[in-house]
Amino acid sequence: MLIDRDCEETLQTIEFANLQLLEFRHTDDRLDDQLAAAYALVHPAPSRWRGPWRTHSRALRAVGDLKLDANAVVERTSNVLKLMGDQYLARLYGMLASKFHLEEWTQSIHRSLSVAESVYQFLTDEAARRRTEVLELTVILLIALEIIAAWLRG
Repeated sequence: MLIDRDCEETLQTIEFANLQLLEFRHTDDRLDDQLAAAYALVHPAPSRWRGPWRTHSRALRAVGDLKLDANAVVERTSNVLKLMGDQYLARLYGMLASKFHLEEWTQSIHRSLSVAESVYQFLTDEAARRRTEVLELTVILLIALEIIAAWLRG
């Protein structure tokens, strides 16, 4: 319960904390979708062939965009809290942040970002390994063809 005569700033603080919670939920939902897509790439259907030249740059860029969005939300929050000079409003926001578990949301988002980045880094490394193997086999094949051609000429 809140009792206040001039409650405009109080209502703005409550609205800000609620908006921050909604942004965290939205970012978390986007991360969940990104993680599901990443796991689908890690465990593809057996009939699906993944070529050696396949890259995951678009997915990595999407994770990077999500990371920037999440960091921007956290940064905006910390900047607003620095501007909040009123002890009452700062305390009110602290109670709202605790009630909405905003710190846990922030940590969860950072963990999900870390997992998504590591999954896509694994996929990128795997694609690079496949490309290297194809190139090595191509070089071996070309050397073998050159030896055979020289043997047939001689």
